[in-house]
Amino acid sequence: MIKAFLNRLKRRNNPKRQTIEQRLGYWLANGDIGASSLAIAAVMLGAEIQTRRGSCHPHDSADFRRCVILLGYIPEWRDRLPEMRKVNPCWGVLVQHWAKLEAMLNDHKTGSFRVSRAIRELLSGVA
Repeated sequence: MIKAFLNRLKRRNNPKRQTIEQRLGYWLANGDIGASSLAIAAVMLGAEIQTRRGSCHPHDSADFRRCVILLGYIPEWRDRLPEMRKVNPCWGVLVQHWAKLEAMLNDHKTGSFRVSRAIRELLSGVA
């Protein structure tokens, strides 16, 4: 489901036709936005993030899905995900396991449940 959506998005948002700013504007106006996806956008744009106790990382599959969708709109930012490590230790752990979590998310039957559980387990030992 998410993979099909991202493929449609890739065809529609050809980077050669639209600037990052145009795609970001479309996402801001029409996307499913949460604190974690907004944090990615802020870091990629060089903005300071004001967080309450570092709460801007994905906490469950819905948060993570919103981040994946943002990266579908702006795939150039995918290679820059390691920059999120500077936000807080939770982001560091999630970035390290991003590909695995994204693969889980693409499982139509159990993806959401598995991603939420994996995020909780990954972050359980992070201060």
